Amino acid sequence: MRNWFSFSLIGILSFFLGAIVVWVVYARSAGTAIKPIRSEATVSASIELEAPNRSIVDSEAAPDAAQTGIRKIDFENFTYRLSCGSADRKSLVTARDGFYWGPKPPIKGSNVYLNVYEITYGDLNNDGKEEAVVLYSCGSGASYVYFWGFIYGMQRDRPVLLAEIEGGDNHNGGFEDVTIRDQRLIVQRFQSGSPCCQDAVETTTYRLKGNRLVQMGDTTSRNTP
Repeated sequence: MRNWFSFSLIGILSFFLGAIVVWVVYARSAGTAIKPIRSEATVSASIELEAPNRSIVDSEAAPDAAQTGIRKIDFENFTYRLSCGSADRKSLVTARDGFYWGPKPPIKGSNVYLNVYEITYGDLNNDGKEEAVVLYSCGSGASYVYFWGFIYGMQRDRPVLLAEIEGGDNHNGGFEDVTIRDQRLIVQRFQSGSPCCQDAVETTTYRLKGNRLVQMGDTTSRNTP
């Protein structure tokens, strides 16, 4: 009796095993892919670029129509032609939220950054309309960093570059302060006799004549502590 039961069990198992083998061979010959069923989880990662610290300063009170004229131009999201150093004069870059870091066209293989850190409004040419003074730093990293300025006006409801404010590096020519007072541009620049330290601050006053900054009076100097 036991032998009969054992033979029967072995026969049943052999039958099912043979059926599985036949099914696998048939599936492969028919080109059917046999894939295991599995659960997959999709993971998304976000990369956040941290913008540098900066402050946008309006040193003069806004007129009643603050969003008209030059004030409606978003200079933090704007295309600039870099001017801090002769190598950058043909480089057009577009700032986003006041900052740009990337290729320096048309030069390949070289990156440049631009950081708009101050915007001041005021009438500089006695025409009853405001101009915008945009100060920025730019460079290609630790090798050089320059501070420079643009003066924009409005013509036919579009911003037009009127003049540039010459600057320099952090110790020699860089800006301590730039203000508009009584339709005059007052520029304070750091001066140094050594590459490590700021020795003095020179103050120069300009008036805007057409597309030129014309110096008024002599440049004054004071020593820094």
